[in-house]
Amino acid sequence: MIKGKVLTAVQVVFMYLSHLFFFVLFFVLTGSESNGLFWTLFAFGALFLVVAVIAGCIGVVFSLAEKNDETQSPFKTTLIIKLLLIPWYVFNIVYCVFIVGGSLNPFLLIAIPLEIVISVFITYILTLLTGAPNVIYVLKNLKAGNTVVSPAVIAGTIMQFFFVLDVIGSAILYFDLKKRKRNT
Repeated sequence: MIKGKVLTAVQVVFMYLSHLFFFVLFFVLTGSESNGLFWTLFAFGALFLVVAVIAGCIGVVFSLAEKNDETQSPFKTTLIIKLLLIPWYVFNIVYCVFIVGGSLNPFLLIAIPLEIVISVFITYILTLLTGAPNVIYVLKNLKAGNTVVSPAVIAGTIMQFFFVLDVIGSAILYFDLKKRKRNT
């Protein structure tokens, strides 16, 4: 579980690094800089997002491969990571609005649906990758018979697949496990 947690943390670091480039691109550049600088910053931001997705995918593979231990639950780490990512997702919405707004030109209007699809897809993939360790942990323990099936476990696991609800689901899973440990 340690490798999966580390790679999820690496994913978060690269997500925030990508936003540094987008922040400079949308809030620091005054428009007088060269077009090359604009596309360089945009390319680095996109590259860091790709690295974040790759790190998240490798973390999921490690989570699938690692042996589950009741004491090594990913719930607390995932909850902390999801709470830390709230500002990232807020700025992500702002950047997506700027990207789509930049296409409000008669010649670029056709690109807006593609931009929206790409933005939503990448955001959703990143959301899924941060919640995947929770889902994998629950499913492995259910298969092994180590987890009690409760409404909290079911709801928390299902919520991992929905944007915004994933944070609530992580909290439900974490506090349910904490309550079960306390009762044993």
